[in-house]
Amino acid sequence: MIIMIGMDHTNASLDRRSCFAMTKESMRRFIPFLKKELNAEGVVLLSTCSRFEVWVSGDHIHPETVIEKVCNYPDQSGAFASEDFMIRKEERAVRHL
Repeated sequence: MIIMIGMDHTNASLDRRSCFAMTKESMRRFIPFLKKELNAEGVVLLSTCSRFEVWVSGDHIHPETVIEKVCNYPDQSGAFASEDFMIRKEERAVRHL
């Protein structure tokens, strides 16, 4: 299964998106953390000034779990809910990319 969770300028303000801004070093820690926590086959992170997206592939992965892990990562505030994120799965996620 392929899942994308994210936010962009259409559904989140710059202030909200900036809470997920990551340096190269924090990305180097975040991606392996998320891969291990979700038992994912792969993780891709896209973080720009207008978009924050996490792409995950693997079996038995649920979008809500991805959101929970992202929001509760030590470098994040955790003050977000699933309603703050767009969720795309499978073909819809691939078409978005």
